[in-house]
Amino acid sequence: MKGDVDTLKNTVFNLTGTLESLPNQVGDLSRLVTSNKLAATETFTSKLVTENLKKDVVRNEKDIEKIETSITGVNTDLREVRNNLKGLDRIEAGMDSFQNSIDSMQNAINQIPEMVMPSDLDTSTSRGLITLKRCPNTLEVTWGICTYQAGDKGPAG
Repeated sequence: MKGDVDTLKNTVFNLTGTLESLPNQVGDLSRLVTSNKLAATETFTSKLVTENLKKDVVRNEKDIEKIETSITGVNTDLREVRNNLKGLDRIEAGMDSFQNSIDSMQNAINQIPEMVMPSDLDTSTSRGLITLKRCPNTLEVTWGICTYQAGDKGPAG
């Protein structure tokens, strides 16, 4: 019996040690549970952040596509403006050429009064007075004698 009592004492002693160590183990378990809760919360938060970031990335990609489309449109518009400016430059060059032609014609018109038949000139020669005259019914201007006389059909005779 004594052996049984000793065994029982040892068992009680071991149980007492085990019971005394239980609060420490419960504390350790509590810390592990808290740590796991924090890790789970961090993981959940991380997943939410990752999902939000993925959504932001998709939104940003769509915005970038819109901007690229807009830039392409602006480039097309700039190309059209550049071509229009080239066309305007050509038109301006044509207008300058046209203006030069007009100026040239105006100069020719301004010189017409100088080309009109002058009044009689008094020129002394061995034959006497020579005058510059316009022959009738023709545009011929001559000094002295007309090739055709008024009403003649051939050379003056």
